[in-house]
Amino acid sequence: MQALKETYLQRQNDHLESAKILNARFGKYSYVRLTFFILGLAGIILIWSYNYLLGIGSTVLLFLLFYRFVNWHQAIKREAQHKERLARINGQEADVLDHKFEVFASGEEFLDPQHAYALDLDVFGPHSFFQYCNRSTSLLGRKKLADIFLERVALETISQRHEAIKELREQLDWRQDFQAHGLETKDDPSHLRALELWLEDEPFVSQTKWIKASLWAAPLWVTIGILLWIFVFSWHWFVVWMIPVAYTLKKTLDRVNDTHRRTTHAEEMLSHYSKLIKHLEGGKFKSDLLQGLHSSFVMESTTASRRIGRLSYVIGQLNVRYNAFAIILNITALWDLQWVYQLEKWKKKEKEHLLEWFESMAYFEALCSLANLHYNNPSWVYPEIGEFDQLEAEALGHPLIRESERVCNDVVIPLNGPIKLVTGSHMAG
Repeated sequence: MQALKETYLQRQNDHLESAKILNARFGKYSYVRLTFFILGLAGIILIWSYNYLLGIGSTVLLFLLFYRFVNWHQAIKREAQHKERLARINGQEADVLDHKFEVFASGEEFLDPQHAYALDLDVFGPHSFFQYCNRSTSLLGRKKLADIFLERVALETISQRHEAIKELREQLDWRQDFQAHGLETKDDPSHLRALELWLEDEPFVSQTKWIKASLWAAPLWVTIGILLWIFVFSWHWFVVWMIPVAYTLKKTLDRVNDTHRRTTHAEEMLSHYSKLIKHLEGGKFKSDLLQGLHSSFVMESTTASRRIGRLSYVIGQLNVRYNAFAIILNITALWDLQWVYQLEKWKKKEKEHLLEWFESMAYFEALCSLANLHYNNPSWVYPEIGEFDQLEAEALGHPLIRESERVCNDVVIPLNGPIKLVTGSHMAG
């Protein structure tokens, strides 16, 4: 255990040092970024004074270069933050070896007093086995881990899980990168539920011909109206001209609001889920269970992370309605309806896949938690489970008692007949 703790502490120091170097680099290039912007702006002003065509070209070129520089600069900051999260993860694991694991979710929301053993065995709650084991960063991952602890499954499934856990145990760097990406995740049960309700909603833009036609007709109608206002009509007639557009917006407002209410909070959550799944897509696995989960993310022409990223992007465009300029976008181009239509198109194509992707991601998180448990306790063994008539164990001990203090016993319990009575104020419960 001491050697393992030293490994974690060394990894923590290495990641902190990397983060320090990256943060210093980010700070240095902040000055370069500011200088680049000031000199570029001065250069553009100078060029515009000589030739406006060159000025236009220079402005576009500067914008593209500055945009790429900003993205590269921000990537340094994101990498530094990732290293800081990795350092935190390794520090926490070092603490776990000293039985300090209160920082992890306890899973008390999954406690069912009516369950056959969950309450008696301290499966959930503070200082529980779930809290000791759990490294899931998403609500879905924690729920899946809880299901594994609570549900009875076929012997073949248990065997497949054992093989998957053994494989993941050896992939420490990959598992910790996955967990570090997950620490960015901000999800909420109500937001997930709202998204699920949206998946079941009937589309209204794509199934209403006149609304669908207005998506291309309205921008054309507005353009013609503006030209007539400039060259023919007074502004009074332009207001009258815009009545059909206003009618369309008013007629569809309630349905647009419903769609927005159910999807608006999912933008950031889906963006983080997309990053988690992208990490999973890059993995290489040998066990049947992991290969099966991995295959659900990869399709012929695209991947789950791209499709989920696209959904997050579309929701983000609908969230533009919070912007003060949204009314102009709606009047001129039916902005809200355009993006509701894109949401409906996405749902029609991917509805059946989204929850499957979520389930596979959650399963990976749960298996990584169990793999981490095995990594931290290399002396623990995998039980041989079959159609036996008794429970038999050698050196069986309580997993939540420190190894140095744990008293282990050989145990044989026939399924029919004798019982074992545990005594003592702390253990009798």
